[in-house]
Amino acid sequence: SFTERRLTLSEQLTKKAHNVLVDTIKYATDPAIAPAARDKAFTNIAYTLSVIELELKKTREMTRVNQLDEQACHSFKDDIHERIRLTEEQIGSAMEELKEEQQLRANKLEYDLLAKDVQKYPPRSEMQRKIDQVDKELSEIAKTKNELDKQLDRRKRQFALLMHAARDMQLLLTEPESSSEITEDDQQHDTSTTRSLVGESQQRTKMDEARDAA
Repeated sequence: SFTERRLTLSEQLTKKAHNVLVDTIKYATDPAIAPAARDKAFTNIAYTLSVIELELKKTREMTRVNQLDEQACHSFKDDIHERIRLTEEQIGSAMEELKEEQQLRANKLEYDLLAKDVQKYPPRSEMQRKIDQVDKELSEIAKTKNELDKQLDRRKRQFALLMHAARDMQLLLTEPESSSEITEDDQQHDTSTTRSLVGESQQRTKMDEARDAA
């Protein structure tokens, strides 16, 4: 990594600087060294110092560039996070729109099905006409039933009178012939009474029929 390379370079420069310092002290303080050798050594020391200075400048420049790269990376990272957030918001909005579209489509399909079912039935005017016709038929049926009930009631009354007359006739026929208490006048009275009841029943029937017809 950059940090490891930087540490390694710092160690190398430190060693070079240490060697330069040692050589400088040695050649500056040792009187036994010849002047020509001393000058050559100082020339080498000056070259080494220029190399060290250049390495330091390169290191500082690399550090500056790396710092700029780090700042750019942080900025790029923040930009990526912002884009991710915006994308998530757009996805959420798109999902909501998709749900609304799906609901609208489902409603449209349901409406189409209901429309098809409605088309199977006749128009409202025809349905109303059929309803009115059924109401009329029901009214006629109720009227017919009422008339039949009245006729049945008349027939019941007539039948009751006939049964009463029949019982009277039966009583007359079943009495002993030797009875001296029954006279011819009594028989004629009973017969006339029976006929009167029958006539009254027929008259009531005719009156009821005339009232119903009115």
